[in-house]
Amino acid sequence: MTERDLRLGFFTNVDGEGSAKAKYDQAIELFVAAEELGYDSVWVAQSHFHGHGGLPAPFVFLSAVAQRTSRIRIGTALVVLPVEDPLRVAEDASVLDVMSGGRLQLGVGKGWEARTFEAFGRDIERRTDSYQEALGALLHALEGKPIGSTDARLFPTSESLSQRIWEGTLTDANAEEIGRRGHGLLVGRIAVGEGDGDTGQRQEPMVDKYLRGANSAGRQPRVAVSRSIYPAADRATAFKDLASGVENYATKFRSHGYGSEDLSLQEYFTLANIHYGHPEEILSSLGSDPVMAQATDLLCEVQPGEPNHTQTLRALELTATEVAPALGWIPAHRRQPSFSSAF
Repeated sequence: MTERDLRLGFFTNVDGEGSAKAKYDQAIELFVAAEELGYDSVWVAQSHFHGHGGLPAPFVFLSAVAQRTSRIRIGTALVVLPVEDPLRVAEDASVLDVMSGGRLQLGVGKGWEARTFEAFGRDIERRTDSYQEALGALLHALEGKPIGSTDARLFPTSESLSQRIWEGTLTDANAEEIGRRGHGLLVGRIAVGEGDGDTGQRQEPMVDKYLRGANSAGRQPRVAVSRSIYPAADRATAFKDLASGVENYATKFRSHGYGSEDLSLQEYFTLANIHYGHPEEILSSLGSDPVMAQATDLLCEVQPGEPNHTQTLRALELTATEVAPALGWIPAHRRQPSFSSAF
């Protein structure tokens, strides 16, 4: 397949079995392995109170990742901005960016979990307005402008961090605006809510609106598409490795009002948009996803499956050696600097 300007990332919500320390240690090992395999980026999700992940403090965790790696970009996908103090986010992000040598990709979003908003004393009904207010304050600080009515300015400063902002959204309502702002678009693994068609078909209008906004404003689009990808020797092996995790996922999914007791486990694999099996089967599956053609970044994850650490390492390797190159990806250590430097 023809080589294309596609970057490869690995995403995890740092969930699964074991103690928090064990999960964090293993995630760092996966990120170190990803750098060695030529991945361009690694990403973590913020999750409070162990709702759908195990990492409430992504900047703290990524500072440890930065100390164990030297090249790979480190990203948040995403920080729940409406429950945060945007100035503190700016400070933490700036310190991490300086410590990592300018490798931070700062992803932010509205969040959706009601108990998180309640615990932080925030009104979830105002999350859209709260997000816009917090985003404005975050950008104001990152751009080095005076804060409030004082002459205080953000320290330390990073000259380009404000140009490495990504925004996540589950709908296409504000995708065009994200494009006009020149921010990257984080496209989730699944499309949640009403609508017909599979995830790729339902996300395609959102990506189209984002591209329309970016092009109209003369911005360089950045579209990071998250997909669950689990290559193995064959489809049966992959299904077995992922089955228990998908069963847990189905239970959680139903608790939020989605899915049905009538669906089989195989159907939940489809509903969760998991691309699994032999690398050739995965390539065929990804080839039918219309959003993939617009992706500048493919963020691979193994969740909602819960393969063990060894299995996940093997999946990382097979993705880097058998799947992504067939999509046109070039490992970071072999790529010309022009595309990577715009990350």
